[in-house]
Order: sequence, then C-alpha cells, then structure tokens
Amino acid sequence: MSPEIYCSGCAKKASACDCGDVAVKPVRVTILEEGAGLTNGSRDASYGPPKVNLACSGELKAVFRKHMRRQLSAGELEAIDMVLTKVGRVATSPKPVRDTYVDGATYFAIAGEIALDVS
Repeated sequence: MSPEIYCSGCAKKASACDCGDVAVKPVRVTILEEGAGLTNGSRDASYGPPKVNLACSGELKAVFRKHMRRQLSAGELEAIDMVLTKVGRVATSPKPVRDTYVDGATYFAIAGEIALDVS
C-alpha cells in the first residue's frame, strides 16, 4: 500500500486536487511541515523556548516520581505527567495562556477518574 499523497498547493489528496499544482507531498512531510510551523512561531511566543519548558517539566516529573508513595496505573501516571507538562508551561511561559490551565485541569480530572475507578 502506497502512502497518501497530498498536493502542496491546495493540501487536498492528490486524487482530489483541482488547483493544477503538480507538486505533491506524502502525508508525513505535510505533518512535519505543520509541526515545524507551530513550534517555530506562535508556540515559542506563548510557551517560551522548548528546551527550557521541557527541562522544567522533566524536573517536575522526576520530583513527583521520587516522592510517590503508591503505585500508579500507567494511565493515571500518564495523565499526571500531562498535568506536570502543563505546570511546566505555567512556570516557563512569558504570560498566562488559558488553554494551559484548561488542559491541566482536564488531565487532572482524567487522572482522578482513573485512580478512583470503582468498577
């Protein structure tokens, strides 16, 4: 099976392209280009340099694991990791971003749901 190919002009599947642009790209290339655009622009402005943010989040996760007194399920631990990622963004962002707080609260609620599941 060959990979999906997208037009670089209109971003539609090559089979549905109506713009006449003959240059097409595999999906993986369009995903990488989109990610590069996001991480090289507005995300840096909102959250600060990724190196600083990720280092902060990593340290928070290490401290959390060091002080854990019970075994967390894989799902609960992943949700807590996401909360700590958002806390890292709060610490390193040049200004508050509402989405960070919404995401953090949501991941914490998911962690609680997993931890308190009584079924």
